[in-house]
Amino acid sequence: MHALFRAAALAATCIPLVAPASGPADPADPAASAPRPTYRSVLPPRPAGVAEGPGDWKRANAEVARFPRGHIDILRWEQQQVAPAGSPRLAPRAADVAPTPAPTPAPAPAPAHRH
Repeated sequence: MHALFRAAALAATCIPLVAPASGPADPADPAASAPRPTYRSVLPPRPAGVAEGPGDWKRANAEVARFPRGHIDILRWEQQQVAPAGSPRLAPRAADVAPTPAPTPAPAPAPAHRH
């Protein structure tokens, strides 16, 4: 049994002697070759159907400008849309669909301060 351990220990000490003379390249050598790094995004893949590129920003701005008071105008616009046949949506109340008041004019600019 001891002979087996001695043989294994002797074989383990001889392995570095059998290794090839050319070891790994010196990391400080600028001429050393290295594998090209692969790019892996940390983000999940983009779902299908997502638009690429900047798109038509003028049209997007015009669509947003249709609702000057924000969310309440969007809600009222949705209520005015025709529901498909068989839709369980209730008819909007008259108080919810009141016309949008005209915007108030901007105040006149203050006079310039002079000394």
